[in-house]
Amino acid sequence: MKIKIIILFIISLLFQSCTTFIAVNENDANLQKGKVYKIIQNKKKYKGKLINYDNQILTLKSYGKEIIVERNNIEIIKVRKFSIAKTIVVTPVVILGVSVISFIADPDINLGK
Repeated sequence: MKIKIIILFIISLLFQSCTTFIAVNENDANLQKGKVYKIIQNKKKYKGKLINYDNQILTLKSYGKEIIVERNNIEIIKVRKFSIAKTIVVTPVVILGVSVISFIADPDINLGK
């Protein structure tokens, strides 16, 4: 039972660490509907899926609510991308960390034997 909880914990951490946000130029036409964006406007952060945009506003959907952001006040736009580097670095570190912590908590743990 303890091993299943540890494996579930590792998997949940890995899925969170596989993406990163990369800044994009807000004046480019590179915005794509359906992608997840993080927008900073007047020190407020918005994160959601882009559902519509034009020259004046961006419309995001976050947790079922539509958020309308005016383009003239946007400080930074970041797009979510898959990060192979984070995945390669974080995966062994998380597995090693959880293994060490579980061994310290219970030195008699049987790791699949």
